[in-house]
Amino acid sequence: MSYKFVRIRRKNSGKYGTWYFKPRSVEDVQLHWDTICSAQIRRHVDERYQTKYALADTGSHIWPHPTTQFGLGVEALMQATNHSYVLGMLQVENEAYRSRMRSFGLGHDIYLSNGMTVLIPDESVCEIMESIETEKFAFPEQTTWTMKDVRYMQWNMFGNKGTHWYTKIGNLDVTDKNGNMKWDSETEAEDAARWFIT
Repeated sequence: MSYKFVRIRRKNSGKYGTWYFKPRSVEDVQLHWDTICSAQIRRHVDERYQTKYALADTGSHIWPHPTTQFGLGVEALMQATNHSYVLGMLQVENEAYRSRMRSFGLGHDIYLSNGMTVLIPDESVCEIMESIETEKFAFPEQTTWTMKDVRYMQWNMFGNKGTHWYTKIGNLDVTDKNGNMKWDSETEAEDAARWFIT
């Protein structure tokens, strides 16, 4: 059995693009869910409970933003609906799973990221740079980036712009030399990305 990975670039944004898995069967979609998505959900749960105990030790009641796509989805749903954390987590997990299975079942040309994202590329916006077949289910590693591959963002929750800056290269969350993943200014985020690339 072989697995297909495709590097897709948004036109006019960076040279490299991002690797996606191209499922060819329901079993491929399930494999991606069981390995990639489940690992991200576990990472979020671990992060959440480590934070809970850290807050208890310090006496603080301010929860930091999650660092995973899954966690950010749960946080957004909780703010929009006033769901509890557990109900929000179950709803995001169920909808993410059902939507990718439904899209594949309807014959949509879906591509799955090395995270929770499902991409249905629009040829007017995206272009396929290359594709490879591998015998092992493992995303290709990117080793060469430039500053043109860096994306800077602030989370915008229901019209309220966040105060921190986050940086991504493809599906990677950029960290600085101290392990930080968010910064107070775009300049600090740019400095972190420059350090990360070098």
